[in-house]
Amino acid sequence: MQKKTLGLDLGVTSIGWSLINETDNNNYSILDMGSRIIPLTNDDKEEFTSGNAISKNQKRTTKRTQRKGYNRYQLRRYTLTQILKANNMMPDEKLIKISSEHLYGLRDKALQEKISLHELGRILYHLNQKRGYKSSRSDANLDKKDTEYVAEVKSRHKTYFCAWHDSTIAHAQLEKSVRLASINARCRPHPAPLPQM
Repeated sequence: MQKKTLGLDLGVTSIGWSLINETDNNNYSILDMGSRIIPLTNDDKEEFTSGNAISKNQKRTTKRTQRKGYNRYQLRRYTLTQILKANNMMPDEKLIKISSEHLYGLRDKALQEKISLHELGRILYHLNQKRGYKSSRSDANLDKKDTEYVAEVKSRHKTYFCAWHDSTIAHAQLEKSVRLASINARCRPHPAPLPQM
């Protein structure tokens, strides 16, 4: 009885194979053999020689992630627009097209004083647009000195955050003292009646 054996040699960029025939008296003969070379692109070769794993799906996955992010952004924007319209907060075209400098000025103004519903809607529209932003600045560059402009923006942000934080805490403390005063007023024992003469 003859027995046929398929031998495979699986390499990173090639597959070798051979078909061996074995007879009853332990005679072996090669029926056929060959190899299949899998060509690598230059990018794949560089990745492979540097020790990185090669993923054929990486580019496709990156594109799909970008599409998902864009679709989610469009859905967030549509939903917010519907909510703003329903609450009469949708900013007009003029307010939508204000410069970023004026927009941040409007956000600063909102910290200091009362603003209109349309202005608040514009601020929410802007926050919705920037949701999920992550700086592309790498950890390796964190110790580098900021430019003058970036340092100024950071100090301004710190100032505004501190002002907002302080006003929020002051407001919370005021609410707490008002609540305590109303509780004390309700719990205070009534004065004893004056003795009649």
